[in-house]
Amino acid sequence: MNLNKNKISVNLLCVCIIALISITVLFGLGVFTQGFVEGMNETREPIAHDDYLFLTASFTPASMAETPDSIMASDGHRLPIFTGKGSVGVPIERIQDFPLILLAVCGLLTLVIFIFLLVQFVKLIVNFNRGRIFEVRNCRYLSRIGVSMLVLAVLSMFVSYGNSQMIIDAAGGLKNYTTVNWWDLIPSSDFLVGLLALLFAQIWKRGIAIKNENELTV
Repeated sequence: MNLNKNKISVNLLCVCIIALISITVLFGLGVFTQGFVEGMNETREPIAHDDYLFLTASFTPASMAETPDSIMASDGHRLPIFTGKGSVGVPIERIQDFPLILLAVCGLLTLVIFIFLLVQFVKLIVNFNRGRIFEVRNCRYLSRIGVSMLVLAVLSMFVSYGNSQMIIDAAGGLKNYTTVNWWDLIPSSDFLVGLLALLFAQIWKRGIAIKNENELTV
C-alpha cells in the first residue's frame, strides 16, 4: 500500500515538473518565434517609421548616482528606478537579418534539446515505475538531463546577449545604460538544476557500485 502511494506521489510530482518546464519553454519559444516572424516579414515589406520589434534584454546603469528612469505613482508623483531588465522597441529598419537568423537557430536548438531532455526524463520515470531503481542506465538518463539543462542555460544566455546587442547596435549606443548586465543574463536556476542532476547521477552511480560490491561480498 505504501509503495503504491509512493509511486503515485512520484508520478504526480513528475507530471508537475514536466508541465512547468513545458509551459516555460514553450512560452519563451512562442514569444521569440512571434518576434522573429514579425521581424522577417517587416524586412520584406515597406517599413513605416513606427514599426518596432520589441526585444527583452538586461542592462547596467551608466551611473548608480543617477536615476535615468521613473514610474508614476498613484498620487501622481514619479519614483526613480533603474531598468535592470525590460522590453525595448527597436525600429525594424535598423535590425539586420543575420542576428535574427542566429537567434532563430538558437530557438530551434532549444526546442530539440528540450524534447531530448523530456524523453530522458520520461525514460527515468518509467524505470522507477517498473521497480528498476538501481540500474546504471538511470545514471545515464540523469546525466543527460543535467547536460541538457546546462546547454539550455547557455543558449538562453546567448539569446539574451543577442537581444541586448541588437538593441545597442540599433540605438547606436546607449546614454543612460552602458553595458549588458551579465549577472542578469545568467539563468542561475537552470545551471543549478543541471549541476545538481550531474551530482546526483554520480552519487547514484557510486551507490549502485557499493550495492553491487556488497552483494558480491555476501
